[in-house]
Amino acid sequence: MNPLARAYEQYRRVDVETASSGKLILMLYDGAIRFCRQAASEWREGKEAQARSHVYRAQDILAELIGSLNFDAGPLATNLFQLYEYMNYRLIQSGLRRDPAAAEEVAHLLEELRQTWAQVLTSSASQA
Repeated sequence: MNPLARAYEQYRRVDVETASSGKLILMLYDGAIRFCRQAASEWREGKEAQARSHVYRAQDILAELIGSLNFDAGPLATNLFQLYEYMNYRLIQSGLRRDPAAAEEVAHLLEELRQTWAQVLTSSASQA
């Protein structure tokens, strides 16, 4: 690994290790959106191995998001769980059918969640 890549990787590691839980959620959304978009593009280009890899990575992030839910906090966690499960189902369909539209659908849903989460964080910061 070249020195520049190593420095960037170290920066990213420190960024993740020092991020607030809210920022970590945004980072997870960003990663999942990126992987879904990459998978959709690769399905269209016939790059099956790369597309599958990106679908799996997006599914891994969804598993992390599911694991971060606090079901004691109320019905919002249950609703998010159901939405994440639906997204995972659509990613499975994307992989089985080599369907870029399913991956794009998940990316769109994640973008909406990310936007809402970012607004919550901004609102919380301005009230503090």
